[in-house]
Formats: sequence, structure tokens, C-alpha cells
Amino acid sequence: MAAVAVAGGRAYGRPPLFGAFSSATLILFTLAVLHALAALAAPVVQDTRSLKCRTCQLTVAHLDEALVPLLFDMLGKPTPPAYGAIDELVEAKVEKACLTSSIHLVAARRKVCAQLLEDHFDTIAAAFRAIADAHVNGDASDEPDAVTAVCGNSTRICEGKYADMEVSDVVKLEEQLALSSVSGAGNGAGEEDDEKRQFLSESKPGKKAQRTFGSARKLVASTFLDEVVVAEQRDAVVYFATPKATPRLHAATLANVHWLAEQTSSKGCLVGVLDVELNHVPPPYGTHLAAGASVQIYAAGRKRSPVVAFHHDVAHGDVGADVAPRRSDLLSILGRRAGRVDTQARANASAIRLTDAVRDGSAREL
Repeated sequence: MAAVAVAGGRAYGRPPLFGAFSSATLILFTLAVLHALAALAAPVVQDTRSLKCRTCQLTVAHLDEALVPLLFDMLGKPTPPAYGAIDELVEAKVEKACLTSSIHLVAARRKVCAQLLEDHFDTIAAAFRAIADAHVNGDASDEPDAVTAVCGNSTRICEGKYADMEVSDVVKLEEQLALSSVSGAGNGAGEEDDEKRQFLSESKPGKKAQRTFGSARKLVASTFLDEVVVAEQRDAVVYFATPKATPRLHAATLANVHWLAEQTSSKGCLVGVLDVELNHVPPPYGTHLAAGASVQIYAAGRKRSPVVAFHHDVAHGDVGADVAPRRSDLLSILGRRAGRVDTQARANASAIRLTDAVRDGSAREL
């Protein structure tokens, strides 16, 4: 305690207010130092890939995620696929590879991707045919990795350690870059440093604005990772909206997403809306999106493998309510694919109530 001299009934020395102010200042200074030290200690994600290499890896990794399950499903049916069906499927998907949001929403990557398909379309298609052939032969160890085969071995677009990267390596690196971009950590010295640090995003909504979309939570690019991905043990249903491009479809879909949120939202299940015309989806969590409206389920424990519950390509124009995802379909998919048992139970119970209401005429299927 500071010494205080008393003379004539008046205290001299350090005033109490000064002492309190000094303590508060010390606390704030200490917190600032700790924050700075934490920032310095945060791991810096090093990425020195060229723009061409990164675009190649993102493009092929997206194709691997979207195309390989379709190939295996086709090959796993009792009846062999018709002659040419595999080639037709592969070529159709490769043609649209540049529509994934992590490519399409970044002008530099979009241009590089278009050139990549023009120069190496056959090489990319051949890599996925090889995966299909290895699957038919029943030896998973012989299945080539598409990213390594295309971006490393065949085209030599990626060099050094990046030439040997596999699909899983690309997904992991992009995830680290996305998290570091949002948290403010460094990104290395690649050609796209400015793009890596800048995501188009609306302002973070306040508590009142979070319910702008009714019962569904408003999401923006800067909150997407924390709300949807980092919350690993929470199911999330996200409607990626295109209100300007498809206003009629948006109105119908939004109404059903509101309703779904009212039925299933809880601490363990988030239902949200993100306007993709005003927000970029941080890669790799947008790599499964083409240019269009979509409803995706990010199941607890399986955030890297979102389930597409609905998708409409904006290239097909605006459509009415008859094309919007139906309430019963959303409940059915959530009831089967949610990661939490309590989410599944709520979705299934709501589906039963909806069926009963439609049957007795008190509600109609929308």
C-alpha cells in the first residue's frame, strides 16, 4: 500500500483513483502482451504453391470428392453400366469442374482453370477412368490418387514437395489456410497471398440481426467456419442462397428452411442461411458447391463430407416453388444423415407429424 502523509486533516500521496487506474492499465497491458505473444506463437501456414499449381489441385480435389462416389455407385450396381456410361459421366463432370465456388468466385483461378481444362482435359478424364478401372479390378491399393496423377506426374504443373501431394493433403492444407485466414495467422508467401487473406463477407451480424431470416441463423463468410465447421459436435444445415439470381426459388426455399429450423434447431443442430452472392465460402468447405443455390448438411463428426440435400444451378434460370426442396425431403435426409442421435430423432418425429397433418388435411406438403 502506498504511504500517505496526513497534514491538517488532508491526505497527501498517491490518490486512490490513480492507484485504481494504474492497476487497470497494468491488467490491460498484460492482456495485450499475452495476446501479442499468442499471435506470435500461432503456427504460420506455409504455402508457396504457384497459382497454377494450387488451382490444379483444387480443381482435381473437387472432382475427386464429387465424381468418385458417383463412379463407385455406378460400378457397384448388379447390372454393369452401359457401354460408354463411365466416359460420359467423367467427361460431364470434368467439363463443369471450374464451377466449384473455390475456383469460380476467384477471377484469377477461374482463368487458370479454364486453361487447365483446355490443355489437359483428356489427362484429367484419364485419371478418373483409371480410378474406376482399379475399382473394378478390386484392388484398392492400385487406385491412383487423382491430384498426384494429374498435377504432379502427368502435367508437372506442381513441383517439389507439392508434386507428391494427394487429395487428402490438399484438403488438409486448404483447411489450415482457411482457418488461418479467418484467425489472422500468416499464409506463407505464395502468389495468391492477397486473395488468401481476403474473403468477400457481409458484416458479422449482431445478436438481433442473427435472426434476420426467421428461425434460421444468418451466416456470413467470416462466421461460417466457427458456426458450422469448428463446432465439430454440432449438426449444421446450411442453405446457400442466391436471392438475386433466383428470387422465386429463393422465396420458396427460404420458407421451407425457416420451417425446418423451427422443427429441428437446438444447441446440437444449427440451421443457417448464407447468401453466396455476398459471401465467399472458405475453401475447402465450398469446393463441393457449383454456381447455384444449395442446401448442405454438415453432420457432426463428418464436417469434411457435407451431404447435398438440394442443388439448383443458376445456369438453369429462376424457377418456382415446385423445384424448391420439399419439407419432407429435408426432414428425411436430416433424419438419416445427421451425426447426432437427438437431431435424427427430432427430424424423424417432425416428419411423422408432417405426414399426419398432410393426411388429415390440416397441412399441405410444401
